Amino acid sequence: MRTDTGHYDWLQASKREITADEHAPRIEVIAGVEPLDGQFGVLAPKSVPDKLHTPLFGQPEPNPAEIALGVDISAAPSLGTFAVLDAARLPNLPEILSASGLEYACLFKGGAADELQDVAPWIVRLEDESRFTRNIFTQGDAPWAMWGQAPGIYLRSRDGLDDVRNHLRKFIRARDDEGTWFYLRLYDPRIMRAFLQGAPRFAHRLLARPFPWSNLTILTCFEDSAQIASPAENVPADMRPIRIGSEEKAVFRHLTFEARAAALMARLGKSNATSMSTDPNVRLAQKSAIISAFHRMYDYGFQQPLQQDRWGLWELFYGAGFEMNDPILKRICDTSDAPSGVRFAAFQRRLEEIYS
Repeated sequence: MRTDTGHYDWLQASKREITADEHAPRIEVIAGVEPLDGQFGVLAPKSVPDKLHTPLFGQPEPNPAEIALGVDISAAPSLGTFAVLDAARLPNLPEILSASGLEYACLFKGGAADELQDVAPWIVRLEDESRFTRNIFTQGDAPWAMWGQAPGIYLRSRDGLDDVRNHLRKFIRARDDEGTWFYLRLYDPRIMRAFLQGAPRFAHRLLARPFPWSNLTILTCFEDSAQIASPAENVPADMRPIRIGSEEKAVFRHLTFEARAAALMARLGKSNATSMSTDPNVRLAQKSAIISAFHRMYDYGFQQPLQQDRWGLWELFYGAGFEMNDPILKRICDTSDAPSGVRFAAFQRRLEEIYS
């Protein structure tokens, strides 16, 4: 499913009831972002795509929250631009950063930074007209062109690099109420976007800082679109320890479903038994339908990967929400007094009766 902005909305796709949350970040969508080309022979090459220059390097007027402080906002530092990049996607990133002339640091500390530097997240303060900045937003086959790797996320803040780094380190991993640790790869733009969209309270913890001029704005950009997330207005910052709750686990679940749907689509594309469309819009709609089916299956209690793969195929060939069209299939789904394996076998037998 796509929203009216043309972007996949997994909350809608999962058929869940959506209620307004005062913590939900403000989201601005920028469509039709075109990466830079090599710009060979250009006397004054661009550093970022035209549509991203103001969001990344503009200096906006003070917002109402800053004005309400009653302090001299003009004395505040200018709004800086940072990137958090994934070294696992960008070979030799530590060496490239060292030669860039920019301020940078690994998000990890101590032994972890030394041992994992080639796969760790790195934060760098970007400068307009920097060659490194230009390379991030350049599409091409050259080894220095990074756009196609969806290399990371971008942040605006009046804080310095060390303060932004220390804040982001709180979100490298977090525990749930049972004490289980979860590692958060929020520097992957797809993962960050899912958390900003699907976990409002978590998003507010990430974006809102103790003082309004310390708030973060996060820009995620991949393929042909960008989203700018800023904290909800008039909601105080929450300084309690971070915990992974039901909203965050739902995001993790959706990301798992998204990866599984992509893998299923790839297998179908290679299969001689099926004829899959090559139209990217059709394939996106098919992937969205499969993800929606996985969410319904989870609610029904069918959670085994093999069950989900088979259901994903049925969703494509029998139509979205096909189980809703037969009262016996729906009754099997809604029954909770039998093991899922038994119910799934009964479900498959009923399908065979209908379509044999």
